[in-house]
Amino acid sequence: RAGDVLARLGGDEFAVLLEGLSGALEAELVARSILEVVAEPFQVDGREVKVTTSIGISVYPNDNNDTGTLLKNADIAMYQAKEKGRNNFKFFTERMHDDLVAYHELERDIREAISTESFRLVFQPKVNLITRKLQGLEALLRWQHPDRGKVSPMEFIPVAEQSGHIVPLGNWVFNEVCRTINRWKARGLPVVPVAINVSARQFQQPDFYRRVANTLSRHAIDPALIEIELTEGLLMEDTASVQRSLQQLKDIGVRISIDDFGTGHSCLNYLRRFPIDVLKIDKSFVHDVDHTDDSAIIIDAIISLARSLQLDTVAEGVETREQLNFLVDRGCQVAQGFLFGQPMQARDVLPFLEDLIEDDPGFVTSRLAASEIA
Repeated sequence: RAGDVLARLGGDEFAVLLEGLSGALEAELVARSILEVVAEPFQVDGREVKVTTSIGISVYPNDNNDTGTLLKNADIAMYQAKEKGRNNFKFFTERMHDDLVAYHELERDIREAISTESFRLVFQPKVNLITRKLQGLEALLRWQHPDRGKVSPMEFIPVAEQSGHIVPLGNWVFNEVCRTINRWKARGLPVVPVAINVSARQFQQPDFYRRVANTLSRHAIDPALIEIELTEGLLMEDTASVQRSLQQLKDIGVRISIDDFGTGHSCLNYLRRFPIDVLKIDKSFVHDVDHTDDSAIIIDAIISLARSLQLDTVAEGVETREQLNFLVDRGCQVAQGFLFGQPMQARDVLPFLEDLIEDDPGFVTSRLAASEIA
């Protein structure tokens, strides 16, 4: 990169100084790039010559904070790389090396799970706090690996994002949501909008909006039944590009929701500039509302802001009746959380869709006394 330093230490030994790396994976990418470039054949006096490279990597401050010691550690790692067969690289810290191996193993398993469609979706209810009925669902990814067992999304989503597998995985999610909606419709049931979390890497694909449009068209899904959830930080990265992409999605007819609102790099200006429909109050504020005045003040401010901008609000992570009562008193329209039920398989959503036909007292009333949220 332009800001990196390359130096010759002597003989055939060189050093590369990299700053601002996010972790071992980024160092590995640079190391592999160096290996590939040096391995390319070149001409000397009309003859083709090939050479190989051995690379040792030490990291500040994990391995040491002394310059000389860092170089020594990198030298040790370089000789370990030579012992592995040359044309290779090795981290001085064994733990970082192990972490990298674990990353690649998980990345391989994710790739295989995508090809065999081993992921599945569950749906978390969104409840209208006025009608007490099911108003929407959020689609969530789950993965049961034959050897790893149940793998947390907190573990596999970042790896899918870094490796690029999040794009085909996201495409599968969109298609599976559409297939599920059509299965519900085939049973003669009313359907509610389904929210789909979209990662930064997926959203930044140049043809993302076209893929969404084609998927909806192929499955004959009303765009109003799809809500796309984006993180707040994503909207701050490239406002011109983001604004264009959001407008393209709005032109299709889908709704746009900002997930975990208030926890990212907040800039209220984007609420005015971007075509947003929903603000989701982060669960960390909801959890603390019983314990700190600050969280209550922030929730009040978000609801008031949304009302002024004519946006809907959804509170995440509602687990207690006290939290629910607080949100109802403040005028929050929709909530989701374990109080209303765990994320459930598509077949378990059926009774709540049936309630919408029969004008049943509703999702909330079936679990809570009516007086609790009156």
